[in-house]
Amino acid sequence: MKHTHRIGTVTFGASLIAFGAAFLLHFFIPAVSIMTVISFWPVIFILLGLEVLVSTFRGRDDQTMIYDKTGIILTALLVLFAMGMGVVSLIVEYAMRYTI
Repeated sequence: MKHTHRIGTVTFGASLIAFGAAFLLHFFIPAVSIMTVISFWPVIFILLGLEVLVSTFRGRDDQTMIYDKTGIILTALLVLFAMGMGVVSLIVEYAMRYTI
């Protein structure tokens, strides 16, 4: 029986956990800047690359690899949403600080 490994699924799950934890950390420790959290978006590409390499070298002969397009698209949307929420948070923070 041929097994299929969907590349991108693990990266999507790890991205959800990592960005969720980082934004949660910002709520409890305001010294952690939203911009710092957002600046870690390249980690998603690193995770995706690691997933591809691990799947390639650990793969069995009866295993095929396909890219999980849905997982990759959802990861990109997650990053865009996180960046958008970070910008909104900065705007609200700025407005509250400098409003007369």
